[in-house]
Amino acid sequence: MQHTATTGDWIILKTMPDSAETASLVTQKVAGVLLLPNEQQNSEWETTVIRQYRFGYMHYAADYTAADTQLNIILISPALTKKLNQGARPVVDIRFKQERANGYNVIAHLPGTDKKLKDQTIIAGAHLDHIGRLGNHIYNGANDDGSGCVALLAAAKTMARHPTRRPLQFVFYCGEELGLLGSR
Repeated sequence: MQHTATTGDWIILKTMPDSAETASLVTQKVAGVLLLPNEQQNSEWETTVIRQYRFGYMHYAADYTAADTQLNIILISPALTKKLNQGARPVVDIRFKQERANGYNVIAHLPGTDKKLKDQTIIAGAHLDHIGRLGNHIYNGANDDGSGCVALLAAAKTMARHPTRRPLQFVFYCGEELGLLGSR
């Protein structure tokens, strides 16, 4: 599929550009792509937004695109899509706020009993953070981070009383929900 655009223009697409289309758009020096939601995203918009925020399911770069390729892709809402379909002309004004925050991982180490296996550490982990509130929904975090941390603490307590041959590390990650360094 060929797209022609003037340098600095935003273009509207119905599907994510593949790597060849992305390269073409970068060569044309478009400002970016306004991506219309597909049928599933349109019908489950809140879920789409939550997935984008929480899990990074939606990667706004075509697969196999070089890391230094810069193409801004914005998935727009069904409400804006409706206006575009009615002939509205979008004006894109992107503003962002960069914040720095510290998160702290907690690591506990239990040595193993077999010195020959000292370099074969077994690592178990769980994450401490959760989203809290997103939109009109509250995500209390009890099912994944709460239960995971309790299970990890119970395992660490049991293993401290019953040492294993290999060393163990119990890692509690912060920043997992946002995919921050240390959580992967």
